[in-house]
Amino acid sequence: MYLRIDTIKQALRAFHANNITGEGPHLAYSMAADNLRLGRNIIADPCNPIQLTRNAWQQVLDWE
Repeated sequence: MYLRIDTIKQALRAFHANNITGEGPHLAYSMAADNLRLGRNIIADPCNPIQLTRNAWQQVLDWE
């Protein structure tokens, strides 16, 4: 499964037309964790070098 965070955020904006902040990444974390539990491979494209975000993706691996 390929998760592109910008695509998720853009879809949220299209439906809600308000300020989207952390909803996109949190949705992607949940989707990734669900698919990892099913034994699927995940490729995430967050394009974000912030350590907080990197830590959050590492926690997704712990949710398995």
